Amino acid sequence: MYYFTCVAVPENITGVDKAIFNRLNLFKKNNVPAKIISIEYNHMNHNTHVNHGVENDTINMYDYYQKCTHLKSSQPIDLLRYWEEDLGYTLEVVSHQLDICVKSKEGKLLKYVRFVNTERKQINFINHISSIGTINRHERYDNRGFLSSVRYLGPHEKVFLEQFYTPKGEIVIEKHYDINQQDAPVIIFLFKDDGTQVTFNNEDEFIAHFIEDLYKPGDVFILDRPYEYVKPFAKVNPIIPASVFLHTTHLPDEYSEGRAFKWPYNFLGDHINRFNSLICSTEFQKQDVLDHSNFHGEVFNIPVGYIKDKDVNEVNDFSHKHPFKIISVSRYIHSKQLDHQIRLVHRLKKEFPEISLDIYGFGGIGGAQDVLEELINDLDANEYIKLKGYSRDLSKLYEESGLSLFTSKEEGFALVLLESYNHHTPVIGYDVKYGPSEIIQDNINGNLITLDDEEALYQTTRKFLLNPQLRETYYKNCLLTKQKYSESSNFKLWEKFIEFQS
Repeated sequence: MYYFTCVAVPENITGVDKAIFNRLNLFKKNNVPAKIISIEYNHMNHNTHVNHGVENDTINMYDYYQKCTHLKSSQPIDLLRYWEEDLGYTLEVVSHQLDICVKSKEGKLLKYVRFVNTERKQINFINHISSIGTINRHERYDNRGFLSSVRYLGPHEKVFLEQFYTPKGEIVIEKHYDINQQDAPVIIFLFKDDGTQVTFNNEDEFIAHFIEDLYKPGDVFILDRPYEYVKPFAKVNPIIPASVFLHTTHLPDEYSEGRAFKWPYNFLGDHINRFNSLICSTEFQKQDVLDHSNFHGEVFNIPVGYIKDKDVNEVNDFSHKHPFKIISVSRYIHSKQLDHQIRLVHRLKKEFPEISLDIYGFGGIGGAQDVLEELINDLDANEYIKLKGYSRDLSKLYEESGLSLFTSKEEGFALVLLESYNHHTPVIGYDVKYGPSEIIQDNINGNLITLDDEEALYQTTRKFLLNPQLRETYYKNCLLTKQKYSESSNFKLWEKFIEFQS
């Protein structure tokens, strides 16, 4: 079994998550057993897994020990009826319709209940209210219909104990907290089926134990989230084979504090030879690893994305494309430099009245959405430049667009470029580490621009928009990138990796 490690499967997926999904589908198609594993607790995980179609391909650490990995949804208990009819409590619906207040016959608040939606059938959590009006117990309900965890709160509503349950109501995990230090538990207990318990001093030890419990001879782990997994794997039995996938740039920067690698590889330098191989998405990054590290294992270059073989074919009709409709796909964070794109399109508007820019994505750490919206407003560009938010399927949008823009400071591969080329939409973007120079064929099916040269970005984009013949040439030549990154070519690279692990 090949295990791909993530923190959680989020509702809004990032490039790394997309890369994991791509690999999972590729392995399954070629009959290579593979699963995603996640380590973050979230009582609403199951619905997210279902939404992404990975509910049968994901093992969450908490689900594993709570014995609910393969549990299906069940009919939730009708607590509202029980409270109202059996106990005589009064139920008051909060104005936004998502929550209710449960009050005693005397009108005292006993519980505050939040539901998953305004139908108020499925409980999200219940806060139990003490005699002095504080929360003393916080219950979280799995969206398959059972009580998943309880937090007990003391003075100032600080957590001192957290317990996790199986669907049968058995306590299987306990976390104890210092009420003056809430960041992490001071001790964790795992209760085993044989009546024994295992004690952990921190989450890393807990994760390491999970890996060892999961492992069977022949299994291989690929760390897609090294920041969270490198330290646990340093504690794992060294006979368990593991590789690290470098999804972003790794060479140290001004924030690396003397470490061999930058965030999110902070701890990799300390434990690099615990792993038998490293995987990069580009030849450029592979060479940097070989030149600038003391790694003794194998380094593989395997792109995180691929084009399905059935889609690698010549296209000659581009009448469906709108030449002045520009698309950009990126998280709304400062390092993506989306302000460069906004200024570019605003500057081009006078010469190309039909031009528009739709930016798809979402915020996150280092979020810049407010700044971008303010810039669009200041330029009075709301009619033709829009932050469109997150969209799960961009196929139709890429198909009808005439150009993609890319202005990021750095990438590990820039999967969005490959997705654009899959729909014969060329890219004009900054030539940064890593990805653009290997995906964009300069002056053939797109253009590489020196980082932060906004004037060159403007002139190159203007030239593309002015020249219908150039546009048509770029559209056709997108096939060259599709051929390079075909599905079958990608799996041949993985076959070499699999052979190495055998």
